[in-house]
Amino acid sequence: MTIGVARSAIVSIEAFLVFPVVGAQGCRGGLVLHEGKRMSPERAPAVTTSPLLDFVKEMSGRRIEQARRRSGLTQSQFAREVGISMRWLREIEAGNPSSRLDDHVVCAQYLRLSTGHIFLPLLFSSQDMEFPRELSYGDFSELERECIDLIAERNIKRIQTKLTPRWWSKRPDKA
Repeated sequence: MTIGVARSAIVSIEAFLVFPVVGAQGCRGGLVLHEGKRMSPERAPAVTTSPLLDFVKEMSGRRIEQARRRSGLTQSQFAREVGISMRWLREIEAGNPSSRLDDHVVCAQYLRLSTGHIFLPLLFSSQDMEFPRELSYGDFSELERECIDLIAERNIKRIQTKLTPRWWSKRPDKA
């Protein structure tokens, strides 16, 4: 359920950012998404690449491979568990630029890895900032939790402000 949400969100992000959303080997059911349309991999347009996205996929692939090995899973076992072909898993672990980010996220989530190494560079990019590659090393779990807490806190304050009647601040017991 969570993985399905993550998969559709990442496909949308990749399509929005004009990053690759297709990889002929990684297509489920023989169909890929392009501009909201499902089509066969053979009919999919040429893939646009980005040096940053290539770097993200390379780093992610290494992390996935290391975590899979630590878990004692073979490529065959892991591919079967995640629902992808072994060949496609090899492409993901190798950091192949044609691999899809949603597959990286699914693999990372299955292995209970932080996905900050995928999303942090995209946040920098969306703000037209260069991503310092030194930030791609380490565990992002604590940073992810802090970001979620900050977002939740800001949204709670915003909702609370919208729901608070204007006359509330004028009540005598509030003074």
